[in-house]
Amino acid sequence: MKHARIAWAGAVHEAVESNGELLLTRSPWAGKRLKFDEVVWLPPLAPVPQARTILALGLNYADHAKELAFKAPEEPLVFVKGEGALIGHKALTRRPKDATHMHYECELAVVIGRTAKHVKKKKTLTTTWVATPWPTITPFATI
Repeated sequence: MKHARIAWAGAVHEAVESNGELLLTRSPWAGKRLKFDEVVWLPPLAPVPQARTILALGLNYADHAKELAFKAPEEPLVFVKGEGALIGHKALTRRPKDATHMHYECELAVVIGRTAKHVKKKKTLTTTWVATPWPTITPFATI
């Protein structure tokens, strides 16, 4: 099921995709259908008081490392992104003044729905809330 956080009619709503439209899932608008272009798409996760940790793997496949002219690492390159790295569908991004190149790609993001530690392989889907495409943009500056 495809979930979405959207802004519509002056409020934030949760919705699911249904037959090519968005179906609002909570009162007072539960059951209301909207076209994709009628809404403002929000980041998939609502803000929370305690910042979330976003762990990312870089250069995790050989073709991508080759494309960027980097040597693929022997071990996964792990780095952290802040929640500010999340934007909604069709949202604009800002290009830093000193960026000479913007590299974009689409990743697969897995959102863990609850605290988990030492989870056995066969139980991983019980902690996963959603898997979603995650477009990423990395600005580069020539030094």
